[in-house]
Amino acid sequence: MLTELQTKKWTRLFQVYDADGNGTVTQEDFELIFQNFAKFRNLEANTPQYDRLHAKFMEDKVSWEIFWSMIMTRCQRNLVVFMAINL
Repeated sequence: MLTELQTKKWTRLFQVYDADGNGTVTQEDFELIFQNFAKFRNLEANTPQYDRLHAKFMEDKVSWEIFWSMIMTRCQRNLVVFMAINL
């Protein structure tokens, strides 16, 4: 069983990664996160800097794999993580 603090932290992490707010975390959420980052940094699509960062963020799927690896590690330690959030 998770403590109240752990529940709050997992809930917040889930909300951060569920960028479109549809209740699931998908690769499209990571694309949306990157697009928001690019907009914040005033990066234009199809420029060398944009393409390099996009490749690192999406094509290598570093963030995606780290996220799921972290979730699976926690689950394997018998922590119950509820990803269905009623907003």
